Amino acid sequence: MKSTGEHNLRLEGQTIYLRPVRLSDANERYLGWINDKKVTKGLETKSADLQSLKEYVSNVLDGQHNHFFAICMLENDLHVGNIKLDQLDLKAATCELGIMVGDKSYWGQKVGRQACELAIHYAFSHLKLRKILLAVYASNTAAYSLYEKLGFKEEGCLKKHVLVDGELVDKYFMCLYNKLYAQ
Repeated sequence: MKSTGEHNLRLEGQTIYLRPVRLSDANERYLGWINDKKVTKGLETKSADLQSLKEYVSNVLDGQHNHFFAICMLENDLHVGNIKLDQLDLKAATCELGIMVGDKSYWGQKVGRQACELAIHYAFSHLKLRKILLAVYASNTAAYSLYEKLGFKEEGCLKKHVLVDGELVDKYFMCLYNKLYAQ
């Protein structure tokens, strides 16, 4: 993994790299992901227009309690999704992880796994956090399985909490502890 200054930060994996999201990333391509029901099935965001997307990205970039990364392919620099560490609590040394691989042509190619591994390493090594939290819907079995493989453990569940495709599904809360800290 390679990283440089904060604005030029670049975290490299085998086939992807993470870089800070730019306002110029809030474009028609990104908007297409947000308005694709298959992409947002496991997310709270359901639809947007270009103006609201730009406002969202601008607000996230202005925030001090998050790290918002574009997931890009090493082979062609194509922006295929985003991953963020937000709700950063330096006192408790925790954050929440959220990911969206928006370009469906890259689904099933371990892009999400690599992005999560890079973000986890950054959170634990660079930010010195002790715990990463996330939420995942029971209907998103691929994400739940990925998080388990990454070492996340279930900490709680809100039963029949979220409406997905007309059905109420459970919302799981999972966490991963930094091995350098006692749990």
